[in-house]
Amino acid sequence: MKDKRQKILDAAESIMSAKGRSATINEISAMAGVTDSMLYRHFKNKEDLLFSVTQERLKDALDKLEEQLQGIKDPVSQLSKLIWFQLYYHDTHPDYANLLLFECRSSQDFMQHVAYSQIKRWSFIGRQILQKGVDDGSFRPDLSYPIVRDAIFGLVDMENIQSIVAGETPQAHTDLDAILDLVLPMVRPDTGANQPKSDKADRILKSALVVFAAKGYQSATIQEIAKSAEVSDGTIYEYFKNKEDLLFSTLGQQFQKNLDSLDEVFEVQTPLRKLKRFMRYHFTIYLTQPVFVKIFLFDAIYNPHFYASDAYPPFKQYLETVTEILEEGKRDGSIRPDISNRVFRNLFMGIFCHMAIRWLFTEKGRQTDKIVEIDAAVSMLSRSVARI
Repeated sequence: MKDKRQKILDAAESIMSAKGRSATINEISAMAGVTDSMLYRHFKNKEDLLFSVTQERLKDALDKLEEQLQGIKDPVSQLSKLIWFQLYYHDTHPDYANLLLFECRSSQDFMQHVAYSQIKRWSFIGRQILQKGVDDGSFRPDLSYPIVRDAIFGLVDMENIQSIVAGETPQAHTDLDAILDLVLPMVRPDTGANQPKSDKADRILKSALVVFAAKGYQSATIQEIAKSAEVSDGTIYEYFKNKEDLLFSTLGQQFQKNLDSLDEVFEVQTPLRKLKRFMRYHFTIYLTQPVFVKIFLFDAIYNPHFYASDAYPPFKQYLETVTEILEEGKRDGSIRPDISNRVFRNLFMGIFCHMAIRWLFTEKGRQTDKIVEIDAAVSMLSRSVARI
């Protein structure tokens, strides 16, 4: 027989999923067969009750996920199972999905509640899978965990939102193949006979840039750069004569990148470059319009009423730009013809939303890091669709 606390949680999930925050304590306690005062013995207020309902479901989902992952050794298969299970659990528990996506995700207070620890548990499981893939060579050695995490969990959010509200697909988990078709190219290592050599040289140059900037050229040592690049000191000397050669090679690489992209300042011709330009433009909206982005995140994208409002059609038309670019790329052969335009749009919006939320709450004032992350996200998203 259920205890009173569980009866309250069950009633709250049923009523709050239908009515949201307009649900009353009287309605919930009546359905649970308890008095209002009994409800307040277990929960501080209505918000605490809402977050506690979500916490219980998150814990149940995570317990089941860990069972599902047992016996799966391959990190690619584990990542696939992680994505599928989260989509499937939302599909089969729509009341919970409504509460998490539209009541909790849209609340800044949720991130301070103990229930948010279960979100961190999801994140920890994802990190373990990705780290295992990096360690055994299944995933890229330069993989940025925070950005990949934002991409995957943001995509799952957008897939479920579009399924629940916009009806783009009856069940989000049926998109798994299309999702993996985009996610795996983002995280898998580049192929090619000469890749291991270029990977090491590129890692050394990137690490040198960071170490030189942090410590200055005179104070920086080859040992520090080698440690950052995860190579031996001797490996650096396979590619560079000395520290000075490494310094100028670092600068030369950056100058060449700037030179290669100079044409883009005046004219964008290829679809893949158009896509990069559009994505970079969208990400920099956060940097130039932070107030707008905060409202967009908490009062629009995670608000079911937004999708029936007059604001949604122009937003949808804005995102159609992505579809037009992808179709152009499919025609000229620069973008893979079999990718799902719809799922890529969800991936793009999902990573933007999760990165912006992370910046708002954990990384205020670190604009240089944000620019670096935008570059990494654009590169990662481009890999997901580019024809190699």
